[in-house]
Amino acid sequence: MAEPLPAIPDFWHQKRLRQPPPPVCVAYRMAYVATIALHDEDANTIETKTLAATADEGPVEMMERLGAELLRIVEERSLPIVVVQDGAPELWGLVEEWLANFNLPIEMKLIDRYHVDKRLAQVVEIIEPNPDARRRLLGQWRAALDRSNQAISRICEQIQARLYVSIPPEEPDPQAIRPFGDEAHGGERRVPRVAASELRVAEGHHDYCARHSSKMKYAAARRRHFLIGSGVTEGACKSIAARFKRSGQRWFELGASACLHVRTMHLNGRLQRGFEIHVEHLRSTLG
Repeated sequence: MAEPLPAIPDFWHQKRLRQPPPPVCVAYRMAYVATIALHDEDANTIETKTLAATADEGPVEMMERLGAELLRIVEERSLPIVVVQDGAPELWGLVEEWLANFNLPIEMKLIDRYHVDKRLAQVVEIIEPNPDARRRLLGQWRAALDRSNQAISRICEQIQARLYVSIPPEEPDPQAIRPFGDEAHGGERRVPRVAASELRVAEGHHDYCARHSSKMKYAAARRRHFLIGSGVTEGACKSIAARFKRSGQRWFELGASACLHVRTMHLNGRLQRGFEIHVEHLRSTLG
């Protein structure tokens, strides 16, 4: 994004002979993209709708349009609704608020399986030094996730068992003199098996999986022929980025917003009808 600066720096006047361009600050801003995809039992896409918003516009209006699109589809067809996205907490916060406002019947909420597999792969890199054993362990975890909804809980237990070694408590010496109030030796101690930096990474992934285990019921999703990946949304992001991230491009908010909405109308097959409505509006204003 090209964002105006408050004033022209002095060095522009000192070093340039021609008229200096308006000063801008080039910065990266996060836009928002959401999709609605209809699939058959064989995971073939029947229909896709793409919505997007710039950083300045924010996601609120986009989510309202998303809800309106979804309500229209639900009224026309009786279909189960599944929410699939990555695990970013700010995105799930938006979705939870949106679901509360529209009161939609959601069958299942899933974290994109690719992101879960990626986290588990990073954990395996830490806890298993042997490459062959590493591939086998990761394959076992992935297969378990496909078979059972409780697999993620068992995987979390295995991660903890491989990250720490348990040392049983020492037997207290009956002859030893202990200070007043000193209790008997407590339970067993856990000693990390890996370096502190690796432990922080692995613990972070473990806590993430344990916290979001309710959104990792991939076995149930597969049995009902639901998609477990957000590939449609990722593809929409790439399609939009192909227009907005070309070499040397930078955008002001006014141009980015207009172009983004035209782009999504084109992707949704509504561009022609949009121009027709615009022409009809212009004619009505001319009287």
